[in-house]
Amino acid sequence: MSKVCIITSAHPVLDPRIFYKQAQSLKKAGHNVFIIAQNDKNEIIDGIQIIGLGKPKTRLQRMFCLTNQMLKKALTINADAYHIHDPELLPVLVIIKSLTKKFTVFDIHENIKEDIMTKEYLNSISRIIFAFAYTFIESFFLKFVDVIILAEDSYKKNYTNIRNKYIIRNYPLIKYEKNSRKINAINHNSDLYIISVVGQIAKVRGAFEILNAVKILIDRGLGNIRLNFIGLFETTSLRRELEDYIVKYELHSNIKFTNQIPHPMVAKILEESNLGLAILHPNPNFLESMPTKIFEYYLAGIPVIASNFQAWERIVVDTDCGLVVDPLNVISISDAIEKMILNREDSRRMGENGKNLIYSTYNWKNEEIALLDIYKRAFK
Repeated sequence: MSKVCIITSAHPVLDPRIFYKQAQSLKKAGHNVFIIAQNDKNEIIDGIQIIGLGKPKTRLQRMFCLTNQMLKKALTINADAYHIHDPELLPVLVIIKSLTKKFTVFDIHENIKEDIMTKEYLNSISRIIFAFAYTFIESFFLKFVDVIILAEDSYKKNYTNIRNKYIIRNYPLIKYEKNSRKINAINHNSDLYIISVVGQIAKVRGAFEILNAVKILIDRGLGNIRLNFIGLFETTSLRRELEDYIVKYELHSNIKFTNQIPHPMVAKILEESNLGLAILHPNPNFLESMPTKIFEYYLAGIPVIASNFQAWERIVVDTDCGLVVDPLNVISISDAIEKMILNREDSRRMGENGKNLIYSTYNWKNEEIALLDIYKRAFK
């Protein structure tokens, strides 16, 4: 039995991609799996051994103090493979490689350079400097890494000089048991209309446009709406801004913020929703991405309203699973939501189409095969 050590400094232990997909798939294949992450304690969850380290107070503490602790813990585990999920852990992975010669994997969740260019807590000059510096440093460290895994096809072009790269898409888990393919009834008999937004809460991810659109709908007389934000705020200042907006326009009964919660709980909230939103700004990091949240909405059997990026139109409009809108046009967003509210049968059809797509195409089963094949070749 091979021992696999997964390390993440920025993601929670129960991150869907890390814990529920990759770690569970590796465990099911017979590997002994450890996860080193921010956690209050050491524990075993579903047979996976969690090595918990305290939560740092600042980003700098996380990037330097926490990563140093993770390096020490990782070496004591003496695993056969080390699999990281955060760019700040690249030096840790290279040190492990140089000391142990063990199999190393860098799992790249997004277009990191472009993601840096969207960070609200950096000014425009800092973004450019950090993005350039990261690209240079990453290209050096990747020479010492055995395999890189990309979560999407869109940024494969950034790694043309890397031979051992694989794409393991972040498609949803599905259950194949009998009666598991139930289609969401989309609350046909309820006057309350529930809209959910999954993922980090940030300005570039449409937080204010979505709030404004809901306010417009309430002003139009469609007041029986509840909006669920499910995720962490990018900054505490943004949280204050959003809360001030809610107080100003008396939206307390319409808006609910839910911090990052275990994946099964997210799925339950979505199954009780009528609509999912993916209203991201037209930033380079988003234009060609395949957002996991859209596929999670599909799995829940609910229709989607998404930004009108060409890549997104293909998986939303061309498949008749929802609508696309100009993400910077609040009226366009509110009109699309109103159309969904007033046309429940169309919404139900779109939800069914999305659910069917998940079972036929966009699911973790094939990605799991690709992941296990990487490890099979490493340990043969």
